[in-house]
Amino acid sequence: IQQGHELYKEQIIRFACSRNLLSHSSFGLSIDYRRIEISGYGATGQYIFNFGFYLPLTERLDFGVRMNNVYHTKLGNTDERLARELISAFKIDAISQVEFFIETMHVEHYTPDLRFAAIYNLMSHLQLFAGTGFNTTANLSTGFSLNWYEIKFDYALQNHPFLSQTHYFTLSFGGK
Repeated sequence: IQQGHELYKEQIIRFACSRNLLSHSSFGLSIDYRRIEISGYGATGQYIFNFGFYLPLTERLDFGVRMNNVYHTKLGNTDERLARELISAFKIDAISQVEFFIETMHVEHYTPDLRFAAIYNLMSHLQLFAGTGFNTTANLSTGFSLNWYEIKFDYALQNHPFLSQTHYFTLSFGGK
């Protein structure tokens, strides 16, 4: 679930599942219910379908791809369609306790963005992360993740050029 600025609020409820394929690769699907509220314009909701896959290439290098909004969902009762997003990334385990990510994010009708992020595994139940885009350096994000058994809580703060600072909260159940 994510909540935004008072001018623009967004809530997402996601149901996701994944399956291991072959030796270590995996494939996943998710269905989101996304509700958007824009001050002065009203609110609407829609369902969004996403998929992705993950493939370890070497002991220290992984590759993944995710496509958001596969179905090309309409925005509420309008004819306007939400943009599709294609994200591909490499994860590099260069040093102990630190993971680096290099990814491209291509939102339909926009110039692709090259992004960089790092996760520091401070202890077994706590990770710290930060990231930014090379083309959009104003979109700096930082946060942390707490893991306890099958429950995961994430908090992130993103500096958005139009909406000021945006807070993200995510609560996940199951998985690693």
